[in-house]
Amino acid sequence: MNPSTGTFISMDTYEGSIYDPDTLHKYLYANGNPVKYSDPTGNFFSAAGMLISTTLNSIYNNFETLNTMGILSGFGNATVTQMLGGSDQEITKAFLDGYFTGFALGTITYVVAAYEILTIAQMGLLLASADTVMSMVLTIGSIMSGNKKQALVYGVLSIISLFTFCKLYNLNCTANVVGNKGTAKIKYDNSISAKDAVDAQAPKELVDGESMKVNEILDIASDFLGEGYTEPIKGSGRFVSQDGTKVFRMGENDILGKHGGGSHVNFEILAPNPDKAGKMKVMLDIHIYLEDF
Repeated sequence: MNPSTGTFISMDTYEGSIYDPDTLHKYLYANGNPVKYSDPTGNFFSAAGMLISTTLNSIYNNFETLNTMGILSGFGNATVTQMLGGSDQEITKAFLDGYFTGFALGTITYVVAAYEILTIAQMGLLLASADTVMSMVLTIGSIMSGNKKQALVYGVLSIISLFTFCKLYNLNCTANVVGNKGTAKIKYDNSISAKDAVDAQAPKELVDGESMKVNEILDIASDFLGEGYTEPIKGSGRFVSQDGTKVFRMGENDILGKHGGGSHVNFEILAPNPDKAGKMKVMLDIHIYLEDF
């Protein structure tokens, strides 16, 4: 390391994170701040420093999204408090609590994605699962305590949370609502919407089994994956979109044609696997052969 310039003499071996752009610089020492941070191994400038830097960069780079999440969470929390008969002061406090909770959960989601622990899509599934369970627990608690108003509000939230959960997991849901005046059945059929969602994400230029030139394929792959895509296992040739739902695969065996009938690449669209919580499954696999090979 050259102390006078604050840069490495040799390239940094740490791959860096797309969510913390400073770490992508191959010759930058301690995020360009050697007075505040240290980097004795050349890979990280300290676990605490990395976490702080990643968190601050996640907030800075995604502030508009995080602010929107906070506002929506705040309005939701305030609405529930108002429906339960809360005072103006309680409603205001509920909004602020909801805002900071939504903002914080969004930040955690981006930080977790930056460390490649879970994708943003998987974090969304985890939060939806927790929200569904919490809403149901609150509903059962309200019923047992005899508070009909709370039971009604939390019951509605439970149904909304359950349907959100089903949508994310591509499941079909049916809720039977039982009351003094009869019963009502609320259904959510996700099978059609899931197919439409997959078809909408598939590149229109691609036809499964056809051949294309490499340059054309790479241009389409770049648009298909979008900004922020990564190669989780370096050198594998498997590139994943930022939200974890799209994969472009051009591994060694694919390119050399060791399987699949010749040199090819794959465009894949993934969705949450209802049989394996937290896992993804391939919904669509487009097989394109390489004309240049």
